[in-house]
Amino acid sequence: MLHKLQSYAAGFQLHGVEPGDRVCCHFSNGIESFAALFAAISAGAVAVLADDELTKGEVLTYAESTKAQYVLTDIKNANKFFDIKHKLKKCFLLGGELPGFQSVSEFGSIASNVFRDRHYAELPEERPAAISFSSGTTGNPKAIMTTHYTFVSSITTISMTSVVFQILPPHGARRPLRHPGVHGSRLWLFLYDVRCLYRSHGGRYIDNTRIQRAGRSDSKTQGRSHLLLPDCVVTTLPMYGVDRLPAAIRDLGYFDETGRFFVVDRLKNIIKCHDYNVAPRELEAILLTHPAVVDVCVIGVPDATVSEAPTAFVVRKRCPEGESQVTEAELVDLVAGKTAYYKHLYGGVVFLEELPRTANGKTNVKKLRLLKSVSEDTPKAKQQTNGSRTGWMEV
Repeated sequence: MLHKLQSYAAGFQLHGVEPGDRVCCHFSNGIESFAALFAAISAGAVAVLADDELTKGEVLTYAESTKAQYVLTDIKNANKFFDIKHKLKKCFLLGGELPGFQSVSEFGSIASNVFRDRHYAELPEERPAAISFSSGTTGNPKAIMTTHYTFVSSITTISMTSVVFQILPPHGARRPLRHPGVHGSRLWLFLYDVRCLYRSHGGRYIDNTRIQRAGRSDSKTQGRSHLLLPDCVVTTLPMYGVDRLPAAIRDLGYFDETGRFFVVDRLKNIIKCHDYNVAPRELEAILLTHPAVVDVCVIGVPDATVSEAPTAFVVRKRCPEGESQVTEAELVDLVAGKTAYYKHLYGGVVFLEELPRTANGKTNVKKLRLLKSVSEDTPKAKQQTNGSRTGWMEV
């Protein structure tokens, strides 16, 4: 595998990929795909990671916002880049050949010793290896830079010992108590004080704790609270920063008069649909492109099928007599035509005369949730099958 990576990396170098160049990687999972991905990183490139479920418009937005000079894709997704090939230095293709694309398979015939290892001025902690995208909790998805140091730390962590301690979330830690008969194992509940599973430290930060105030360019760990056992090693795996957008990740917290520190919320309104994170701001921007939409707010409504169904509250432009108003179906189709399946308006569209506002003029999301919960005209969903996936459509 090492020789294959070096051959692929040499191929990227021979076709002009230089250290710091950005390669938009948009392909399905596979051994060849990941070999090409890490070969591009080995050649010095910064990989811009784009989920293969994204639509053409979403992928192009990712590529353009990160100033990607190259594209690495596969046969399935190559058509998304036909319109911008002329703007890129080169397009690399996995799993076949297409006019205007350089086949990565040809790199396998290059001798591994052709690969030129680079020497960089930056430290590994500061040299980006990849750019992924946030879920967009405070607006549009942001480009998050991850360094070579972070990748190496992750690999080292799982290879140092034969046993790795994995911290379970609360719901995972309590799961055995709800399923004592799994695999025929017995669980003697009376031996344990179950309340201990729910206790945690709070209030004033305890001994051996470090609190750091972050500036605009500081995205490292803000607090630590731990006592290590003998022979244990712990480290943080921070992201390096937000590409071209400093101070974009924000939590809400405060100190009280006694010095106690509280983190109370995040500036977000994320929607979890089909196990994907959906940014309401993105859907709102699409709806506002319709000339009949004056104002809009998108929220997630609890749904037994999709977890949270994106629902749009829309204020329509007043139309002169005789002209038809924009319909729910038109707006649902508008969003469906520009986004991936998990961003569709499964909760439908609710038309209002005006959106409820808070005292400072912001949209009152809590009131919108209440309006939706008491509404008797909630759209019903029926199942439809799209290939191997299951989707939902409004009727």
